[in-house]
Amino acid sequence: MNAILAVAFMSMLFVSCSDNDDIPDGPDPDLKVRAYVACEGNFTKGTASLNAIMEDGTVQTDIFRNANNRPLGDVAQSFSIIDGKIFITLNNSEKIEVVNESDYKSVATILYPERTISPQYVMQIDDHRAVVSDLWNAFLWIIDTKEYKVLQEIPVSTYSTKQMAVADGKLFVTLAAKKIAVISLSSLKVIKELDIPVVGDSKLLKDKNGLIWALACGFDDDPESIIPRTVTSLNGIDPTTLETVKTVKFPSDYTVSKFGARLDINQAKDKLYLNVIHDNKEGIYSFPIDGEQLPAEPLFVYSDKVELLYNMAVSPEETIFICDALDYRQRGWVYEFDLSGKRLNEYQVGIIPQYILFK
Repeated sequence: MNAILAVAFMSMLFVSCSDNDDIPDGPDPDLKVRAYVACEGNFTKGTASLNAIMEDGTVQTDIFRNANNRPLGDVAQSFSIIDGKIFITLNNSEKIEVVNESDYKSVATILYPERTISPQYVMQIDDHRAVVSDLWNAFLWIIDTKEYKVLQEIPVSTYSTKQMAVADGKLFVTLAAKKIAVISLSSLKVIKELDIPVVGDSKLLKDKNGLIWALACGFDDDPESIIPRTVTSLNGIDPTTLETVKTVKFPSDYTVSKFGARLDINQAKDKLYLNVIHDNKEGIYSFPIDGEQLPAEPLFVYSDKVELLYNMAVSPEETIFICDALDYRQRGWVYEFDLSGKRLNEYQVGIIPQYILFK
């Protein structure tokens, strides 16, 4: 038995060393980043990571740990780039890590010891402030992006603030998948709530005409349910009047995938992309902002190409990047598809790839 344990132990050491070999020595000045990928890592295990997909197709994995000789933290949710700094939210670690984009060296760690927090997304609102949404609290918080500290809170009506967008001097933020709060950026107070239940972590997006788009969902009959089951409509909101000026309704048999439908927009900001299940097939659909109804058929079906879609995003080249979380335990993949569903590239990243940001 001892010999068997020794062999198993040596195997574990070999696997660990092999994983570490994948980590580069540091940023290569001759390579340019095409996209960053945040990976959640395993809950309570502190295996969150930030990864860089380079223009030559290579991947630099766990770049924070390599640059700073310490782990990033527990459950990376998202990140934003502000003034050459990457602000990475770690919701179970209750912190935001700030690093230089040039070398990934730590600049600051933003904490909020007065509260139990779970930071989700960071949205810049001016040259020295950003808003942070929070999973477990009925408020957002403002941070100073120069001095890296919490400045104040913005109370909202319900817990769980998620995705955000800025337009016409207002901040739009999803509330517990049931409403969208509209906040004046001058007063930092809620001025209206819109009864549009947004699907999961689906983005709020601004198109070329200035409309804010939201993907609405349907729930079980239980009024307390927070798990969306169907997608019901795409909604275009006028940020000035706060009226829904365009609604594209879905048939009742369009459902969300395991982690909810995702919504993104192309670089020209005239076409929306989303993933939904229809006719027992998971597919990527496109919708021009001046369209009247969702196409009957998807651009392509991905359920036979991806084990577990955890998120998706549209590249500047208008290709589709899909995060595959696999079994949540091993390192996941980011796959790049063209609009016909042909796989163009595959990138192995960290555990549970969650969020993609293109350069």
